Amino acid sequence: MNEDEFRQSYAQLEEGIKASEELKYRTKKSLGLAEAPEKKRDSSLVLLPRGHVALRRLRGGTIALSPAGKIAFAACLAVVAGMGLLFGTGALEKIGATLAGNTFALVAYAEESPTGGDAPVGISLEKFHPTRTSAGYLYDASSDTVDFSVVTVSRYYSLDMTVAGKNVESVAYSIEGEGVCYGSWKSDRGSEGTVAQETSQSFIVAYDDGKQVVREIGINYVLDEEEKAEFDRLYGTGDAEGMETLLAVCDAKRLAGTSITATATFADKTSQTKSYGFEAAEGFEGMYRAYLSQWATDSQDTGSWASLAGEPSLFNLVEKSR
Repeated sequence: MNEDEFRQSYAQLEEGIKASEELKYRTKKSLGLAEAPEKKRDSSLVLLPRGHVALRRLRGGTIALSPAGKIAFAACLAVVAGMGLLFGTGALEKIGATLAGNTFALVAYAEESPTGGDAPVGISLEKFHPTRTSAGYLYDASSDTVDFSVVTVSRYYSLDMTVAGKNVESVAYSIEGEGVCYGSWKSDRGSEGTVAQETSQSFIVAYDDGKQVVREIGINYVLDEEEKAEFDRLYGTGDAEGMETLLAVCDAKRLAGTSITATATFADKTSQTKSYGFEAAEGFEGMYRAYLSQWATDSQDTGSWASLAGEPSLFNLVEKSR
């Protein structure tokens, strides 16, 4: 928020407060927002309102306010109450954070957004792509039997959750949604990688400008009746690419109900939270088939991970209201 926007925010607050112009001027002057008032033509003549009673000093040094003084004092309380309302809604906190230079945003969202607004933006494949999968008919290890009426799915997507900002000390991440969690995936480009034994709903990292924060988004679910019917058909024909595309479409539906949240704690110990969601890009299914073809072609190429940068975004990131 720049100075003009701060002035506008204060002006909106001031509109809802009944007080004299002099009182409003003194209040704005204390905030560094006041412009010098016009001087009265004849400052020697002061007209008191009818019923005005001057200040009286009582015994013990106590000051009694006149009716006019009581009105002004009440107006001061109204200003204080208005500032308290800003505290209650978090508006003053945001104003203070901006004035202190505290900023942060998810890089994957901010870099793609041309305006920095709240519109959905495509998240490039090198920042968000599928990594591993486990899907099939329900197996009962205790009885060594398979239940062909149930298909269970466990899928993971690598997400670059790096944030950029000013005065950031640490970032806390959390995730919400049915059957979702964070996982860790360690891999060098061009290698199969290893899976770290870590799944959680939240974690905290110290902020290190430029250092990547990469985690997997894990989703676990059971196919519904319609999805399972299509899975059975593809399984029967041995169409592996078709099955993978079907699962990706099923993933997209589950990811639409998932939220990832990042809370930055700044050097002055204030904090700010931003939340993001996923939505499938238009033409998702066709683009995913093209992605599979590209991946199959480059699977033996050590630069195949880098080649994802030129592929269309499969998902859009949406910044949710805070």
